[in-house]
Amino acid sequence: MPIRTARRILPAKGGLPLYLGLGTMGLAGVLEWPIAVGVGVGYAVLRNPPPGAETPNAKGAAA
Repeated sequence: MPIRTARRILPAKGGLPLYLGLGTMGLAGVLEWPIAVGVGVGYAVLRNPPPGAETPNAKGAAA
């Protein structure tokens, strides 16, 4: 179950190395864990916006 959820949420390309790096830096103490989690969540949200959400370019393209 957790693996299926992770595959659905995490981006297919380019995301896994980022998440592994953030996790490693969080465990090693290079980054505080809340910062690592925040960066990872922010990256996931930016890569997978919710359905119906406007992108910044959508307004400029319509004008």
